[in-house]
Amino acid sequence: MAGSYLLIQGLQDYGLLVLRVTLGFALIVHGYPKVGSRRNAIMDVMRTRGIPGPVTSLVGYFQFIAGILLIFGAGTQIVALLVAIEAIGAVNMYSRIMGKSYAYGYERDIAYFAIGLALFFVGAGAISLDHYLIPLL
Repeated sequence: MAGSYLLIQGLQDYGLLVLRVTLGFALIVHGYPKVGSRRNAIMDVMRTRGIPGPVTSLVGYFQFIAGILLIFGAGTQIVALLVAIEAIGAVNMYSRIMGKSYAYGYERDIAYFAIGLALFFVGAGAISLDHYLIPLL
């Protein structure tokens, strides 16, 4: 890859693995409560903020499943683009509906957006299911 330091030549796939696993784990952690044991409590809080309960569940399932797919590197570019789009929706919700500021509000979703967009542009890398499955299509 042009522009990489000689010290880290050939390690780009490990960098992509770190991005995928980090984003995937974060999505699982944030999605599971929306569909797991805290589902009803979270849906009640979101309803008070004008977000319908089914939307909260749908987002939770999306985050959980997207996290798993990203960790394994399956469908990475499509999933990453959807994560970036979902992050834009979350930023809109935090800033407009909940009236939160960047700090202590939606800074995490900006990071999700950036990582999702980066993975959309560059793909999953060689340490992924995509690397093995896509050439077969």
